[in-house]
Amino acid sequence: MKKVISVYVFFALMFFSTVNVYADEIKHLSLSDNTLKGKFSITITSLGGYTGNCVDLYFINLTRDTLKLILEPGRRLISLESKFQDILIVKEQRFVLLPLGRKNISGYGFCCEAHDGGPVKGCRFDLGYMAPDAWVDVAKVINTHNYSSYVTQSAVWALSNDYSVNNIQSKSSSPEIDILKKAVVQANPKSNKPIITSVAPS
Repeated sequence: MKKVISVYVFFALMFFSTVNVYADEIKHLSLSDNTLKGKFSITITSLGGYTGNCVDLYFINLTRDTLKLILEPGRRLISLESKFQDILIVKEQRFVLLPLGRKNISGYGFCCEAHDGGPVKGCRFDLGYMAPDAWVDVAKVINTHNYSSYVTQSAVWALSNDYSVNNIQSKSSSPEIDILKKAVVQANPKSNKPIITSVAPS
């Protein structure tokens, strides 16, 4: 009898180990992945302000499957009110939605329409789309470095509004700043000019 129980326990452990390995191997998917269509809903709301963790993304899993998702650097969230700026996400976030589960995450992004107003608390955004590849490359540089909000916003406006790349500066020069400047100029050659404009949204 003990031998029978031991065999049962062995196969049970093998089964659950296989399930766990399979779950671990499920890769995180971009929010734009076609296989995710209709599998989750999302509500995006401004937390007020236009830099850093400035948007709340509320996800609902509409399936009985676990969803492993990525909020990608380079995603442009579109303001539903044209008077407010869109937000460019610059930090990657990987997260899991349990079956029929719900989750809030804070999106780390920056305004990318310098001449529109800064989003007010409670205004809404659409999930939008991935920005052009050159913008995504800059977002990936920002994602892998710990730049200040000022440096990051200067870089984003150099991309979106042709502001001077020379606005991208810190109290002391560093190779990391030079890497960012180079990426911005490659993405938008028009930014390679003297400082002319540096303004915050209203």
